Amino acid sequence: MSTTNFQASIGALAVSLFARWSQENFFRYEREHYGLDRLVEYGTELIPETEVVNPQWRQLDSQIRSRAGQCYRLRAEFGALALSEGLSEPEVRSYEQRQGQLQEEIQQLEVEIDNLKQQRKQTAHHIPIQSLPQEERFTCLRTERKHFLDTIKMIAYRAETSLVSLLREHLARSHDAMRRRSDMFAVFKPSVRTGPTCERSFQ
Repeated sequence: MSTTNFQASIGALAVSLFARWSQENFFRYEREHYGLDRLVEYGTELIPETEVVNPQWRQLDSQIRSRAGQCYRLRAEFGALALSEGLSEPEVRSYEQRQGQLQEEIQQLEVEIDNLKQQRKQTAHHIPIQSLPQEERFTCLRTERKHFLDTIKMIAYRAETSLVSLLREHLARSHDAMRRRSDMFAVFKPSVRTGPTCERSFQ
């Protein structure tokens, strides 16, 4: 067992690990048999009050990264230049010109990077989503009906688990109850349509 928590005991880590496995098995079963992640309704709604990354800050950060990459490549080229012996005077002149050109470009990029960093420092990293222009605001899928149906699905899973526990008491081999689970699911599977509605109302 590998972990980055060096303070917890082995017993506590084992309990957490088995609990995580139980959760993963639960969600996998819910997705396969109850469509837990299934889309149940078309339509979107505005995201409630929250903070998002400022688009201006993101643009400045992208420009800084781009120019830093250019500067890195120019420095690598500048460091790779080497003046060999036995060069003619035109070759030496070309070498010096290229070296001076690279140094000038590097200095110019460094100035641009410093200016952009100052602008980024003065720009808020996160802003309320309401501060964004209307066309740039995010939306999310409607959640009210989704939460209601997911609650019903989880209740149905608990009921199914209880039926398996009752069935286990009447079987010669208790582990056969899990195999019967799929049969019970087919018997008790509701015929109610839980797919997305045809309403396409968007906000």
